[in-house]
Amino acid sequence: MKLTNESLGYVLLRIGVGLDFLAHGLARIGGLPAFAESMKGMFAKSWLPEPLVAISAYAIPPVELIVGIGIALGLFLRPALLIAGVEMWVLLFGTCIIQKWDIAGLQLIYLLLLALLTAALRYDRFSIDAFH
Repeated sequence: MKLTNESLGYVLLRIGVGLDFLAHGLARIGGLPAFAESMKGMFAKSWLPEPLVAISAYAIPPVELIVGIGIALGLFLRPALLIAGVEMWVLLFGTCIIQKWDIAGLQLIYLLLLALLTAALRYDRFSIDAFH
C-alpha cells in the first residue's frame, strides 16, 4: 500500500466527514422525539405536510449515524456516500422551502464534500473496503 499525498488527503477528509455525520446522528438519536418536535415546529408554517416532516425527522438521525460509521470506517463507502448525498438533497430541499439560506449554504458545502469524496474514491487506500 503506497502512501501518496492524494490517499493521505483522502483519508483525512473521509474520516472528518464521517465523524461529523456520526456525531450528528449520536447527538440527535438520544433525543429523537424532541428532535422531531423541533423539526415540526420549524416547518409548521411551510406547505410541507406534518406527517412528511415527522417521518423525515425520525429518519434523519439513524441515517446520519449509519452513514457516519460507514464513511468514517470506509465500510460500504460508496453506498454510504451516496445515501449521505441523497439525505443532503432532502435536507437542502426542506431548508430552501423554509428559506433558511445560511443553513442551505452549509448543506451545499456538505454536499460538495460528499461529491468530492465520491469522485475521488480511487484514492481510498485506508478503509475497511480497501483491505478486502
